[in-house]
Amino acid sequence: MRIAYCIQDFYRLGGMERILSIKANYLAKHGFEVIIITTDQQGKHPYYPLSDSISCYDLNVNYSRSKNRIQYHNCITMHKEKLSELLYKIKADIVISMFSQETEFLPKIKDGSKKILELHYNHSIVMPRLHGLRGLYHKYKNKKRVKNIKKYDRFVVLTHEDKEAWKGFKNIKVISNPQTFKCDKTASLDNKRVIAVGRYHEVKRYNLLIDAWNIVHQEIKNWTLHIVGEGSLRETLQKQIDTLGLNQTVYLDGASKNIKEEYLKSSILTLTSAYEGFGLVIVEAMTCGLPVVSFDCPCGPSDLINNGINGFLVKSGNIEDLADKLIYLIKHSEERKRMGNEAYRYSDKYSEENIMEQWLSLFEKLKNDKA
Repeated sequence: MRIAYCIQDFYRLGGMERILSIKANYLAKHGFEVIIITTDQQGKHPYYPLSDSISCYDLNVNYSRSKNRIQYHNCITMHKEKLSELLYKIKADIVISMFSQETEFLPKIKDGSKKILELHYNHSIVMPRLHGLRGLYHKYKNKKRVKNIKKYDRFVVLTHEDKEAWKGFKNIKVISNPQTFKCDKTASLDNKRVIAVGRYHEVKRYNLLIDAWNIVHQEIKNWTLHIVGEGSLRETLQKQIDTLGLNQTVYLDGASKNIKEEYLKSSILTLTSAYEGFGLVIVEAMTCGLPVVSFDCPCGPSDLINNGINGFLVKSGNIEDLADKLIYLIKHSEERKRMGNEAYRYSDKYSEENIMEQWLSLFEKLKNDKA
């Protein structure tokens, strides 16, 4: 079976790119012919390693270089023409859009392939509700987007929570992201170390996490918080840490090339995002046996965390409750380890084999569907 993925580019370090590399390599290993089609690769090598058997095509459209609406629409026209020509040539059985610019026109290309739309964000990000003139414009765009999405043979979202937001879509299916690695051992959960993982960006709300840790630190002096990532807010966050006098207990560790080891030497993961597409860091932490304390933001944490079983869900934005749950797990080592064991067991649901079986089943069903 021949499977083609469409994504804007594949040279960046990112969650969507990492998940695509895992799925593409799995399919190639199991005898599928895999093709990755980009528009803005600009001659750069893929960030994540790919099997030699995977074919990569760049359409050289370069949306990133368009400076105004006219240039952007010219890119759309070029994209349609080049993608259509390529799809008729390669004759794929399944073509998957990862919600790049081809989303709006891919079903119109009648190359004989089944079309899947794969969403790595959530409903509120894709379908924003705004007010005023911008609101009217987005209302029009949202109606058009809904019409396009319904034309796909399948619309795949990452969580059951997000599925509920897409009302009236008969083509919708939930397939979560797979684990990005396996663990032969789990964290001891004895290290006095809490970890947060993600870019230093407003959406991660690390300012709230630092405020919550300030409460934790009033009661617990010998534990540390490590925020692993990188981004534009590093200076702002460091200033907040210094102002609160937390520079001996809160550390901005920067990006890590071995994130598994970061989890294994920690005892709790905490997540304070305003929203997630899935919450891959939660699965990663659970794979290493860490319990999780997370804001109950859309979408992902409520799919992944059984409250009080493998972690705690906290009302989004409530720093006092977040601090209380962290203090509880810090003080109660037996409960921390019980939750960590439950997290590790639960993480198997997201193993590469289990998730890819769902994809293989979908591919087979669509290929055999003559309707």
